Amino acid sequence: LGGKKGLSFEEGVDSYVPYAGHLHDGVQMTTSKVIQIGCLSRNCEEDGKKFCDFTGWPMPPIGETAPYEVTGATYRGEPCYGKIRQCNVGNLDQPQVEFIEPVGEEASYWKEFLDNDGTGFNHIAFQAKDIMSCIKEFEAHGLTCLQA
Repeated sequence: LGGKKGLSFEEGVDSYVPYAGHLHDGVQMTTSKVIQIGCLSRNCEEDGKKFCDFTGWPMPPIGETAPYEVTGATYRGEPCYGKIRQCNVGNLDQPQVEFIEPVGEEASYWKEFLDNDGTGFNHIAFQAKDIMSCIKEFEAHGLTCLQA
């Protein structure tokens, strides 16, 4: 969010993030509930463990995103073959803190961000039922979807 290129947004393909709710009238409803805060990492397991040690929260299992053939994800309008390892810390009572580690050399929003801006804060995920409607709504407000 911000960085060298200004404000943009990413729609994540996470098996751990339940998108629920409904976009009724504009962005206000889309942004009514934060469900995740994401951080780019070079080692999600190590960073997740440090965070869990600090907070006292349990260390979750490390996940990896499914391949393009399953997700159908796109990056800058093209098929996205980039994958990530992820550590999603938290519970249903509060937003998750996600540590994201790009895997391999395939192009993705995550790899681009890590290469250009380094580790640290990456995104805030909001509750949404219809992500494509949300993307259109955000684009109407001048934001660009890099990966969906």
